[in-house]
Amino acid sequence: MKTLRIFIVIILAVIGARTATAATATVTIVYNFGSGGTSTNGIGSSLDGSYPVQPPIQGTDGNFYGTTFDGGTDNDGTVYMMTPQGTLTTLYSFQGFDGVGPRGLLFETNGLFYGTTQEGGANITEGSDCCGTVFTITPQGTFTTVHSLDFNQSEGDTDDSGLVPTGAGDFFGTTYGGGNSNNFFNGTNATDSFGDGVQNPPGTVYRITPEGTLTTLHSFSGADGSNPGKEAVVGLNGDLYGTTLFGGASNAGTVYTISSAGTFTTLYSFTDGDDGAHPKAQLLQGNDGNFYGTTLDGGGKAGQRQCSVNGCGTVFKITPQGTLTTLHDFAGSPEQAHPGSLTQGTDGNFYGTSFTGGKFFLGTIYSISPQGNVITLYEFDATNGTGPIAGLTLANDGSFYGATTAGGTHNQGVIFRMVVDTNCTVAVTLANVAITAKGGSKSITVKADSDCSWSASTTNSFITITAGASGVGDGKVTFTVPANTNFFALNGAITIKNVTFPVTQALGGCTFRISPKSAKVKVGGGPTTVKVTPKYNDCVWNASTTNSFITLVGGGTNITGKGAVTCNIASNATSSILTGTVTVAGQTFTVIQAPTK
Repeated sequence: MKTLRIFIVIILAVIGARTATAATATVTIVYNFGSGGTSTNGIGSSLDGSYPVQPPIQGTDGNFYGTTFDGGTDNDGTVYMMTPQGTLTTLYSFQGFDGVGPRGLLFETNGLFYGTTQEGGANITEGSDCCGTVFTITPQGTFTTVHSLDFNQSEGDTDDSGLVPTGAGDFFGTTYGGGNSNNFFNGTNATDSFGDGVQNPPGTVYRITPEGTLTTLHSFSGADGSNPGKEAVVGLNGDLYGTTLFGGASNAGTVYTISSAGTFTTLYSFTDGDDGAHPKAQLLQGNDGNFYGTTLDGGGKAGQRQCSVNGCGTVFKITPQGTLTTLHDFAGSPEQAHPGSLTQGTDGNFYGTSFTGGKFFLGTIYSISPQGNVITLYEFDATNGTGPIAGLTLANDGSFYGATTAGGTHNQGVIFRMVVDTNCTVAVTLANVAITAKGGSKSITVKADSDCSWSASTTNSFITITAGASGVGDGKVTFTVPANTNFFALNGAITIKNVTFPVTQALGGCTFRISPKSAKVKVGGGPTTVKVTPKYNDCVWNASTTNSFITLVGGGTNITGKGAVTCNIASNATSSILTGTVTVAGQTFTVIQAPTK
């Protein structure tokens, strides 16, 4: 009998009231499962599918493809296609021998979708739904079983995750159980995953060709991890990175890596403390090269609110070398609890779902910045779906699609679409900063609407953001630049949401003399020239101004050696004295203009 593994002991109250959508996101229910009639094998499950446990993915045709854990003609799950407008077509219904309980899909360049099932296949034995399958399906619904797992061959048992491409034409996958034969009994390698005194097989990582040849890369022992609950991910360095739900030093789960040469390393063992416990979600490699993930349980707020002694889960960052930082510790309603997988948006923030938490403790959608600032975007109720454990898919149009495991009109799950309002803008106090070779610290004041979320980032190694890396509404970003010891100028930038802020630093070891340092200009305006004399002929300097009545003539960017900059002063039409400045070679040239009498 197939088991939908969520691993959260919780009672979900069915509450009919609707929640209010946060001002920064709009969520639309695209499809309610349970609309297609009743399956012939399974009370209450629908022919169109029931209980999706993964978000749909988008194909090259613009339509969305996904699976349901139950439903279909035999109540063994389905593969479906859905248009962006919500018209759903069931492409395939599983029947047991071809798999039971399908997981997520992967679209490959050969035009096929690849997927796995938790149980079923050719090796089903009496009294057991062992062991899971790997399959392909075309966008038109042509189905092929690529491989049926066989625990007698130590291949693993219950394929609880999807597949990821290796980059060499085949795929990586994991099995929740199985592996070495002694893991199926009370052998020394089996683990008491649930703390119930029962020994459970720790699972495997495998590699499989498109033709179905499977090779077990690693059988977990318990000490190095146990029961991977989600597929691993291939890092930019070509190594494989993944998590296990249990096992490790405290039986609270691990982060592991397998090098391209096949060497297995446990990078981190969770302690079931402030760092969290039981990481089931897939890791995501962010734009900064680090990996981001979540834990279902644990955290420093264990015992608070609805999460009881187990904790509500965490969001963490871990380097490819294994240094882990807890970014956020969830506390439960009205905050998130038991988060799932993360997706990075085009704004650099991460977006995810939580299985519970929110106003009704039925799940949420949230965003979190790379620095750990969390915003609740949506709270589910029984009408709009419950238990969105699967995470989100970023669609081609910039919106997000996801699914709930239950709830909706027929209480069999929904597919939803979320549009995030990223159009809010921020303003900064300065247009750019020119820093001398000595370096220093600067602050940028940010002005934004009260519900406008922003983050500050830089890709330049000589710039370090020391405070205010993210915020909501008004804030301040502080950054430092060390002394420049290079014999060339440095050019970089800080991006604050929609504003790119140039940062330049003068050539190391260079000093400059400007002449004159100020000028008085008549009311009618006109040109005035500043001469620059550097200490060395290869010193590079810049000139810039933020004053609208001053225009630099003939450039002023990356000038080498001696030179001059001409400042064209517009006519003063006011009755006030105008004062402005020009930054020339890191020094200040002041302009004072007479008023109209």
